[in-house]
Order: sequence, then C-alpha cells, then structure tokens
Amino acid sequence: MAKKTKVKKKEKYFICPSCGILQTESEILKDVRMSGSVGMCYCQFSTQYWDEKINDFDVDTPRIFVDFIEIKKEMYEGLRKQINTALRLQMFRTIPKGKLK
Repeated sequence: MAKKTKVKKKEKYFICPSCGILQTESEILKDVRMSGSVGMCYCQFSTQYWDEKINDFDVDTPRIFVDFIEIKKEMYEGLRKQINTALRLQMFRTIPKGKLK
C-alpha cells in the first residue's frame, strides 16, 4: 500500500478593502473554526456616529460583513510593513485591479 503524502497547500493572502486588515487564508480559516466567524471582515458590523440628540457618540449596527480581497504575497509583505492602517489603505488603493492576484 502506498504511503499517503500530505500536499502542502499554498497560502493565500488577503486584505479588507474597507479597514486595511491583512489576513492569510490560514488565519481566516482558523477564525472560522475557533470562533464561528463567517470568513469576512467585521469592520463595518457596527458604526460609530455622532448623535446630536444625546450630544455624544452612539453605535449603529447595520451588521455588514466585508469580503476580503485576495492579493499577491509580495503585496501582502509590502503592505504588512506599513503599521499605519490609513497609509496602508492609501497604498492598497494605488494598486491597479488587474495586478491584485
């Protein structure tokens, strides 16, 4: 009987186009297994806004999930070096759509 060899799966790399969080496919799948996550970003699940009635911030919960966008490993590595998420998103938005993966 032939010995089964485990095929190493090639890692995939993702970014949330809304908040700039970087995730690998392994991290996304681990979140799904461990916490029941839906495999999408929760950054738009609730939104902070200024409420004039209470003169303070309040929370709206539209429960929106954002799809991650697959990117090349080289882009993932370059974007990961930028710790400022606003600047990371600016960098990401300069990548032409046809070059993402």
